[in-house]
This record gives sequence, C-alpha cells and structure tokens, in this order.
Amino acid sequence: MAIHVEAFAGTTSASVPLVDSQPSHPPPQGYRVTGIAITPLLVTISGDPAVLLRVRNIVLPAMDLGNRTSDATFQVQIPYPNGVTGDAQTATVKYSISANPNVSPSLGP
Repeated sequence: MAIHVEAFAGTTSASVPLVDSQPSHPPPQGYRVTGIAITPLLVTISGDPAVLLRVRNIVLPAMDLGNRTSDATFQVQIPYPNGVTGDAQTATVKYSISANPNVSPSLGP
C-alpha cells in the first residue's frame, strides 16, 4: 500500500483592505464628499496561494452620488476575484456629503 501526499507551500488566507472606487457620478455642483467609511475595512480571503499573492486590495463598485446632497449609505456586494472566497459577502459604504463653501449650489431648472 502506497500513500501519496502533495504539499503546497504558501499561505491559503490573507487579510486585505476594501477600497472605494471613484463615484460613477459625483455629488451635484456645490456639494462634495468630505468622508468615506467602509465596514468592514478588512476582509479575510482564502484560496489558491498563487492567486492570493496577487490580491493587494479589493475595489468596491462605484456608487452614483449624482443626486445626493447629504450623507449616503450603500450596501454593496464584495467583488472577490475568481478563485477567492471571503469572510464577508457585503460591505457598507458611507459617504459624508457636505455643501462646498467655495462653490454655490446649482439651481435646478
């Protein structure tokens, strides 16, 4: 009876930060993003060690802030790369939006 064991060197999990994307549309003229909070900030990913070595962060989808004149909170799916799983499926992204003191808000038609 023979037993064959294959061992693979490398890490099979890692913690990486979630990173926001530029908004697909910024807030209206006269407003600006003054802060961004992402929860969780880090996720633990697992998978093939060769794939994990290439993952430095995970970029979240872009949000549309085009009609937001106050704080906005979004629940977004975390887009894990192929071959990678994570300990969280969704993230909460909160944008703090304030009037820009240097620009007058645009008046609608």
